[in-house]
Amino acid sequence: NAITAMGTSDQSALFVIGREPLRDSLEAQADTAQRALQKVYENYRQISSTKRTVSGLPAVEWRFRGLADGHDWSVTALTLASGNDAFTLLGMAYADSDPVMQIRENVIAKIITSLEFSAPRRAAYWPTDSNSTSKINVASGGMTPPAPRLP
Repeated sequence: NAITAMGTSDQSALFVIGREPLRDSLEAQADTAQRALQKVYENYRQISSTKRTVSGLPAVEWRFRGLADGHDWSVTALTLASGNDAFTLLGMAYADSDPVMQIRENVIAKIITSLEFSAPRRAAYWPTDSNSTSKINVASGGMTPPAPRLP
């Protein structure tokens, strides 16, 4: 259910956003996501869990370490709800070097704090999704993608 992904060229840091219909409470949705991640990562070790607000929306955030694809990962996971959609965000960084890992984790934290939700724009030339009730924009360091142009 990934709707966007970005990362470093060597894939030592990744950020993935998934979207699915909100089927239950925010906490239950986050628990489901956490159980799924426990199956993906070997030696899953939760570090912390907290409730917070992101872009004015309630969220459940948890941090963990685990092994996947032969690497030890430090992961920040976050589930939040907007309208009828649940978004799960994963910020992952190799946990191989503490100073470098800290820099990567800081970048992931900055991405999360710069998330912004807005109502979807509707125009004749944009495809519509009747199931979508929200749109996510990721602002990263002041870089904004160019606006679409009319055909």
